[in-house]
Amino acid sequence: MRTQKQVKTIASQLEVLEELRDQLEKNIDYINSVLHKGKEWIDETNNESFVKINQFLVTETSECLRRCASITDDEDMAEPVDRNTTLNEYNTKDQDDKETVQKTHKLETMVTTQAKDMKLLKHQLKQLVKQNERKSKLQAEMEQSFHFKFEAVMRELEAASNFMSHLQSQNESLSSQVIEMFKLGSTPDVTDRLHSVELSVTEHNTKLEELLLQERLTENSILIKVKEYLAQSGSLDDQTKWVKSFFAQLANDVKHVNESYGQVQKSLKVQEENLRSLEKRFEDSEKLKAKQLQDLETKSQPKYESANALKSQSESITANYKQINTDFKQLCLKFDKQKIETTDRLFQLSATNISTAAYMKEQIKKFGVMEAKLATIDKKNNDVSSQVVQLLSRILHLESKETHEAFCVELGENLEIDVRKDQIFPFFNQRINLASSQSKNFDTNTGIYIAPCNGLYLVCLKLETLNDLKVTFNVCRKDKHNEDLAAFSKCLSKDIIGLDIVALDLNKDDQVYVRSNDNYLGLQLGANSSFSCVLLSKF
Repeated sequence: MRTQKQVKTIASQLEVLEELRDQLEKNIDYINSVLHKGKEWIDETNNESFVKINQFLVTETSECLRRCASITDDEDMAEPVDRNTTLNEYNTKDQDDKETVQKTHKLETMVTTQAKDMKLLKHQLKQLVKQNERKSKLQAEMEQSFHFKFEAVMRELEAASNFMSHLQSQNESLSSQVIEMFKLGSTPDVTDRLHSVELSVTEHNTKLEELLLQERLTENSILIKVKEYLAQSGSLDDQTKWVKSFFAQLANDVKHVNESYGQVQKSLKVQEENLRSLEKRFEDSEKLKAKQLQDLETKSQPKYESANALKSQSESITANYKQINTDFKQLCLKFDKQKIETTDRLFQLSATNISTAAYMKEQIKKFGVMEAKLATIDKKNNDVSSQVVQLLSRILHLESKETHEAFCVELGENLEIDVRKDQIFPFFNQRINLASSQSKNFDTNTGIYIAPCNGLYLVCLKLETLNDLKVTFNVCRKDKHNEDLAAFSKCLSKDIIGLDIVALDLNKDDQVYVRSNDNYLGLQLGANSSFSCVLLSKF
């Protein structure tokens, strides 16, 4: 059975050859019509002028060459041959199959040769078209200039003829006047007039000689141009004859191509029959090979499995051995490198031991002094914190009539926020559960305390930071007109509590609040941070 790919390849080649044959037949018919018209002019059955028929032949020759070139301007007619579908795909061993392959190679060689000839023909046709166009352009320019010069000569000849006619009429009138004068007997006047006439005739003769000389020069130049034109026309006739012979040769080539096409079709039919037999043999051999292969696989399956197992074990052992070698080499390299580095470090350590020992002693001494200072600071901080807590507890538990106003709020839990500069801190919203801390004058939403009366107030701000940011918050007082900084609290490092206590003289409706001194991103405050105020005495 023929495959679909093989059928498509052969069909495409046949379509290309048929299209080439149709185009060549159309061009041959067109060339025959041009030849027929030229022969009619030679046989004098066509009454057109030489210039027109010559221009017609030049134009039509260029058109014929252009049409022939247009055939090859498309894709190459012999390129669609698919050489990948030759009979070399089959591993032929019989003598008949080898002969078939040789014939197929021979056909492919013929097609390739014809394709090369067509390419060469295409190149020659293009050159011939260019030459014909150039010569036709030159011939048209020469004919135009010759026509203009011919008209100029004809005008000059017409003017000379008119002048001669006028001169002849004057001579006739003069001779008639002379005869009349002789009859009348006026000889002296006649003599004078004859003398004047002789002078005028002499002048006219001189002018006529000059005019004739100019006409001869003009005629000679025209004859030279006509000879050159005839020579060029003869060369064009030779080229036309060569083109005719070329087209005759082209017709023979087309005929040869048609004959070759017929032979190729016959050979293709024979090849199709051979292909059928080859495909049938190939299918039978493939079936037999498949059956034998299946039997062989069935018999060799156990051996194949054991071989695979041995192969996998061998591969794993080889891989492990290679890995061990690689690890050993890397270990040796690392050991050598470590040995070198250790030697260098020993030299460096021996060189820097003295300076390092002195430096360490000095640092240990400074560290001891710093630890003592930090212990003192921590002790003082703890004492102050305990005193503040005791003071707040006492103040909050006072039952005096003057201490009825107080509040104490805290964060209640750890808080991470972004704080902007000059922002009022509104996050102290968890009231401490004390009897005197239920002041309604502190707004937990805005963080602002409004003094209910004139008096002396004690304000306390405590901050605890959980990250290493240097934090500063201000306690601000604001009356109806101005705002001033009453106190500030700083936290310089992590887990250090900043505490600030200040006594303020507040008038009624003055505002007290906490405000940020700078921008802090990702600020973490501890749950022990608080803000409190108590009225000590009224004014």
